[in-house]
Order: sequence, then C-alpha cells, then structure tokens
Amino acid sequence: MTLRQRWRLLHGEISVTKHPPRNNVVETKVYSFTGEVRERMVILSAWNSDTQAFGAHTELLEVVGDARAMRGLGLWYSVTREQLQSSEFHWTKTRPERRQVGE
Repeated sequence: MTLRQRWRLLHGEISVTKHPPRNNVVETKVYSFTGEVRERMVILSAWNSDTQAFGAHTELLEVVGDARAMRGLGLWYSVTREQLQSSEFHWTKTRPERRQVGE
C-alpha cells in the first residue's frame, strides 16, 4: 500500500495478490483509492487501476493504538460470483527495509 495524506484526505494505491489454493496462477491487481480520516475512523473507496477491468472496493477501518494498525470491514463486488462480498481486514504499518550504500 502506498498512502499519502493531506489533512483529513487520503489517496494512494493498494496492490492485492491472490494465491488460489487449487490454481498455480498468481493474480495481482492494483487499486487506486481515495479516503478520509475523522477522529479514528477511516473510509476508503478503491477502483481497479486497469480501466479494462471492473473492480470496486470500500473499507471502513478503525485506527488502533498508536496508529500503526487499522482494522475493519471491506465490501466489494465479485465479478466471478456476481454478488457483493465482505471480509474483515487488518492493516499493519511496517518499517521500510534499510538499504546499505551501494545496494
């Protein structure tokens, strides 16, 4: 996830990689999102970055503790199942790897 914040407004990109259990094909989709933060609640709306493919996703998240984690629910439309689906989500901020000079 690449996240940028200006005041209460958020925007960025989320990469989602699927590893189906019965299929060896790994699929990665990139979604562009916008959102807003109020108090400790975050609302994100995302659309598939590939304009040839449909993809819509919305999340309602609560910022937890020192703001390094968020948890909540996501809702999206499944093209393969032709229905809305939802799931719990947990986002945790990790520190970027430090690189040595010359790497």
